[in-house]
Amino acid sequence: PEQLWDLLQESVYRLKWDLVCKKCKTIVRMDSRNDICYYASKCPPGVSDRDVVCQRGWHNAGNGEYVILNTSVKHNSCPEKLTYTRAWSKLSGYLIRPHEKGSSLIFISQTDPKGLIPHALMNQLMTKFVPDTMCTLQRAAKGFPEFLKSEGDPPPVEEVVSPDSPMEEQKLPADEEDVASPVTDGAVRKSVIDDDDI
Repeated sequence: PEQLWDLLQESVYRLKWDLVCKKCKTIVRMDSRNDICYYASKCPPGVSDRDVVCQRGWHNAGNGEYVILNTSVKHNSCPEKLTYTRAWSKLSGYLIRPHEKGSSLIFISQTDPKGLIPHALMNQLMTKFVPDTMCTLQRAAKGFPEFLKSEGDPPPVEEVVSPDSPMEEQKLPADEEDVASPVTDGAVRKSVIDDDDI
């Protein structure tokens, strides 16, 4: 379960396994268990690409159970772009539990994709997208230990935002965007994602 939890937070590796991910980055670290992150995804032909800005929190619930929850927020450093339709996540996340053969993963999502997508197409996309993503994630989990070996241990966590500071004043410098790695209690891994047009 710990490795799956870490995999779901690892933005650099996500670009390798998530076939619909175009960009992902941490906008601001709020503390060792919360951040605001950006994710942009490819959509099928005829549907505009989507992006989302979420406040993300993760929690070690004990007994090998981990929870990751996201909800959409607005952030001054990440305004809407004409190249994407900004989706709105009311609530999405993962519950990871130990299972006799490894881990069990429960995924929930209540997201408004915004824009004009016919209901029939939306239903077709979701019945294909979620199972495909879970299968891809299962394959990614098998390659994750090797990725971690090649990347080395992430550096220790550095606090980026004080709890009483306004979020919009706490944007990370453009050349120091970091990616959360929660299994190591909020350790931060340097991101190499090109984010010039985010």
